[in-house]
Amino acid sequence: MVAHFSLTYEGFNQSRFAAHSDMFLVLLAPLYLLWPSPHTLNIFESLYIGLGAVPVFLIALRVLKNANLALLFAALYLVSPVVQWMDVFDFHSVTFAVPALLAAFYCMLVRRWIWYTLFVALALITKEHIGLQVFFLGLIAACVFNHKKNRYSHIAYRVRLFSFL
Repeated sequence: MVAHFSLTYEGFNQSRFAAHSDMFLVLLAPLYLLWPSPHTLNIFESLYIGLGAVPVFLIALRVLKNANLALLFAALYLVSPVVQWMDVFDFHSVTFAVPALLAAFYCMLVRRWIWYTLFVALALITKEHIGLQVFFLGLIAACVFNHKKNRYSHIAYRVRLFSFL
């Protein structure tokens, strides 16, 4: 998929990566090799978007301290027209940023900075313009949390700063 994907622009073939920086597709290449079909991408995208309900539930549970309301928020995420449209309207690698950013936000709330950095990095490789969202997420983390106590938070801060630049 990644190695053979090209775009035709004004009669010339060019690499997909000449137009966009969506390195997340490299992670999907082994899955696509097992079942080389557009359905592979759509099924994986649907499952991955559905996993976004997990951090929504955990965020709501932490903030509201009510499991029933947290479950309601997770269900609202799943039936949201925006989430549904992301899923049914074609395959776009940028949709993979949504669950990753939600998971990063949860990790920020519970101060799991290594996991936060991992999810931020995962979000950043989905599309070139996700760095701006990550910057604002990092700005929230910098304003709310004291980063002088944890050496891993310094790494996460530098990843956020570098991703915006």
